[in-house]
Amino acid sequence: MSAEYAAKLAQSDRQEMIDRQPVGTGPFQLAEYRSGQYIRLQRHPAYWRGKPLMPQVVVDLGSGGTGRLSKLLTGECDVLAWPAASQLSILRDDPRLRLTLRPGMNIAWAGV
Repeated sequence: MSAEYAAKLAQSDRQEMIDRQPVGTGPFQLAEYRSGQYIRLQRHPAYWRGKPLMPQVVVDLGSGGTGRLSKLLTGECDVLAWPAASQLSILRDDPRLRLTLRPGMNIAWAGV
Protein backbone atom coordinates (compact mmCIF):
# COMPACT_ATOMS: atom_id res chain seq x y z
CA MET A 1 0.00 0.00 0.00
CA SER A 2 1.32 3.41 -0.85
CA ALA A 3 2.13 5.85 1.93
CA GLU A 4 -0.25 8.35 0.35
CA TYR A 5 -3.21 5.95 0.44
CA ALA A 6 -2.41 4.84 4.00
CA ALA A 7 -2.31 8.49 5.10
CA LYS A 8 -5.74 9.11 3.54
CA LEU A 9 -7.18 6.11 5.39
CA ALA A 10 -5.68 7.33 8.66
CA GLN A 11 -7.03 10.86 8.15
CA SER A 12 -10.53 9.54 7.44
CA ASP A 13 -10.46 7.35 10.59
CA ARG A 14 -10.35 4.09 8.60
CA GLN A 15 -7.02 2.74 9.87
CA GLU A 16 -8.42 -0.80 10.13
CA MET A 17 -8.51 -0.96 6.32
CA ILE A 18 -4.73 -0.65 6.17
CA ASP A 19 -4.31 -4.22 7.48
CA ARG A 20 -7.63 -5.66 6.33
CA GLN A 21 -7.94 -4.39 2.76
CA PRO A 22 -4.45 -3.89 1.36
CA VAL A 23 -3.92 -2.41 -2.09
CA GLY A 24 -0.88 -3.06 -4.25
CA THR A 25 0.50 -4.07 -7.63
CA GLY A 26 3.06 -6.64 -6.52
CA PRO A 27 3.46 -10.27 -7.61
CA PHE A 28 1.15 -11.58 -4.85
CA GLN A 29 -2.26 -10.61 -3.49
CA LEU A 30 -3.88 -11.27 -0.15
CA ALA A 31 -5.73 -14.59 -0.04
CA GLU A 32 -6.19 -15.05 3.70
CA TYR A 33 -5.19 -13.23 6.87
CA ARG A 34 -5.51 -14.68 10.37
CA SER A 35 -4.52 -12.02 12.89
CA GLY A 36 -1.58 -13.21 14.97
CA GLN A 37 -1.40 -16.52 13.05
CA TYR A 38 -0.49 -16.24 9.37
CA ILE A 39 -0.86 -14.41 6.09
CA ARG A 40 -1.41 -16.39 2.89
CA LEU A 41 -0.69 -14.58 -0.36
CA GLN A 42 -1.63 -16.00 -3.74
CA ARG A 43 -0.08 -15.38 -7.13
CA HIS A 44 -1.35 -12.13 -8.69
CA PRO A 45 -2.72 -13.20 -12.11
CA ALA A 46 -2.31 -9.73 -13.65
CA TYR A 47 1.14 -8.94 -12.25
CA TRP A 48 2.81 -6.64 -14.77
CA ARG A 49 6.20 -8.42 -14.71
CA GLY A 50 4.88 -11.89 -15.51
CA LYS A 51 3.61 -14.83 -13.52
CA PRO A 52 5.44 -15.37 -10.19
CA LEU A 53 7.15 -18.75 -9.91
CA MET A 54 5.52 -19.64 -6.59
CA PRO A 55 1.73 -20.17 -6.52
CA GLN A 56 1.50 -18.80 -2.99
CA VAL A 57 3.53 -17.47 -0.07
CA VAL A 58 2.66 -18.23 3.55
CA VAL A 59 4.01 -15.94 6.28
CA ASP A 60 3.84 -17.44 9.78
CA LEU A 61 3.05 -14.87 12.46
CA GLY A 62 1.80 -17.04 15.28
CA SER A 63 3.98 -19.86 16.50
CA GLY A 64 6.46 -18.93 19.16
CA GLY A 65 10.12 -19.80 19.45
CA THR A 66 11.18 -22.96 17.68
CA GLY A 67 7.66 -23.60 16.36
CA ARG A 68 8.04 -20.92 13.70
CA LEU A 69 11.50 -22.13 12.76
CA SER A 70 10.21 -25.70 12.44
CA LYS A 71 7.43 -24.55 10.12
CA LEU A 72 9.95 -22.80 7.88
CA LEU A 73 12.35 -25.76 7.79
CA THR A 74 9.57 -28.26 7.00
CA GLY A 75 8.00 -26.07 4.30
CA GLU A 76 4.80 -25.38 6.21
CA CYS A 77 5.46 -21.66 5.72
CA ASP A 78 7.63 -19.71 3.29
CA VAL A 79 8.58 -16.66 5.34
CA LEU A 80 9.58 -16.47 8.97
CA ALA A 81 8.65 -13.25 10.74
CA TRP A 82 11.02 -11.97 13.42
CA PRO A 83 13.40 -14.92 13.93
CA ALA A 84 15.21 -15.04 17.25
CA ALA A 85 18.88 -14.07 17.23
CA SER A 86 19.70 -17.58 18.47
CA GLN A 87 18.15 -19.02 15.28
CA LEU A 88 20.27 -17.03 12.83
CA SER A 89 23.07 -19.60 12.67
CA ILE A 90 20.55 -22.35 11.86
CA LEU A 91 19.05 -20.22 9.09
CA ARG A 92 22.48 -19.21 7.77
CA ASP A 93 23.78 -22.80 7.70
CA ASP A 94 20.81 -24.34 5.86
CA PRO A 95 21.70 -24.50 2.13
CA ARG A 96 18.01 -24.31 1.15
CA LEU A 97 17.63 -20.86 2.68
CA ARG A 98 18.94 -17.41 1.90
CA LEU A 99 19.35 -15.19 4.92
CA THR A 100 19.53 -11.47 4.21
CA LEU A 101 20.60 -9.15 7.01
CA ARG A 102 20.11 -5.40 7.01
CA PRO A 103 21.26 -2.84 9.59
CA GLY A 104 18.49 -1.81 11.94
CA MET A 105 17.00 -2.10 15.37
CA ASN A 106 15.44 -5.54 14.75
CA ILE A 107 15.09 -8.40 12.31
CA ALA A 108 11.79 -8.18 10.48
CA TRP A 109 11.79 -11.01 7.91
CA ALA A 110 13.77 -13.99 6.82
CA GLY A 111 12.28 -15.58 3.71
CA VAL A 112 12.68 -18.59 1.49
